[in-house]
Amino acid sequence: MKPLNRSSLVVLILLPASCAFAETTVHGIISMVGRNSNAADRSNRTIWDVSPFDPVYATLFFDASVSERLSAFLELYADGRYDRATLHGAYIRYDHTQQLHLEAGLIPTPVGLWPARAYADKNPLISTPAIYQYQTSLDVWDELQTSTGEVLEDRGNAEYAAPIFDFWWNTGVHGYASVGRASFGLALLNGSLSNPQRRIIYNQPNVAAHASLAFGPYVTVGGWGAIGPYLASSFGPSVPEGKKLTDYRQMTIGLNLHASAGHWDANAEGLLNRYEHPYFGLLDNAGAYADVKYTFAVRWWAASRIDMLGFSHLNADSANGQRWDYPITRFELGVGRWMSEHAALKLVAQFVRYSEAPLALNDEVYALQFIFKM
Repeated sequence: MKPLNRSSLVVLILLPASCAFAETTVHGIISMVGRNSNAADRSNRTIWDVSPFDPVYATLFFDASVSERLSAFLELYADGRYDRATLHGAYIRYDHTQQLHLEAGLIPTPVGLWPARAYADKNPLISTPAIYQYQTSLDVWDELQTSTGEVLEDRGNAEYAAPIFDFWWNTGVHGYASVGRASFGLALLNGSLSNPQRRIIYNQPNVAAHASLAFGPYVTVGGWGAIGPYLASSFGPSVPEGKKLTDYRQMTIGLNLHASAGHWDANAEGLLNRYEHPYFGLLDNAGAYADVKYTFAVRWWAASRIDMLGFSHLNADSANGQRWDYPITRFELGVGRWMSEHAALKLVAQFVRYSEAPLALNDEVYALQFIFKM
């Protein structure tokens, strides 16, 4: 995980000063998790070596209302294993009306349902769905893979590109609006969904668009798409002669559904994802998740989730018909209780199963999570 950098410190220094002319609130979420020690917890871990099943972590929020229409937001993430914090988000939002908004800066992931539900107090379970977190065998930021053997040997290691890497946001701009029961938006980003960037490295932005329609108060259906370059700037000298980084794009489309009635609340998302690769042609994968929450008594709930991620076959004779990563399916179920307005407990079991892979990769995680909202 990257430590707090100079720009982050500047923001932290200036933010308290803004209290002189802005109404600022500070709040946060602390998570403490105890789990079985024999779980590898490989599939939940990100490239920054953090997992929602880690023993202690916290998210801190600074929200400043600069004027009636202008607000500023800062978000920090701290893991209890390291003496440092990570700048997760830093952006301003202009609310032209209650229906028309513009965000700019280090902005939240602009597509899908999960980003709004990613925090421990919103998540009815503990894990993050694989489409938003699972690190595949495709290296997009360390060293450009040029042979099928390099990809195949990294399968199941959970090291590299996730279809959507929601833990690390992009800098960019995002405009969104609502008209009646319809909502829609457009974002221009410095990086891709798989490889978010905080500085400009391409001569063209990644583009993401989304739309949704509410069918009454109980059901909302949405769709989105994103396209743009995704390879790290350091890969430039390694692409074939006459080619450039912007010739290789990540292209993703997704659908989402939210439904609620009475004590039930359900969410489902699916995506189709494609990478144009300099040496392997088209690398495809598809993923989906569905979760259900049932509030069965005052302050009590039960929840379950299934999520999966599949991969296409490598188009090369040397791959012997093998997929570029092992398909993975995860089942999670749990029960939770709000102890008070600010504190909750969750008891969760997660079962991780791979296909066409060594049995040793399969995993089971049993965890108790305590969350506290400040």
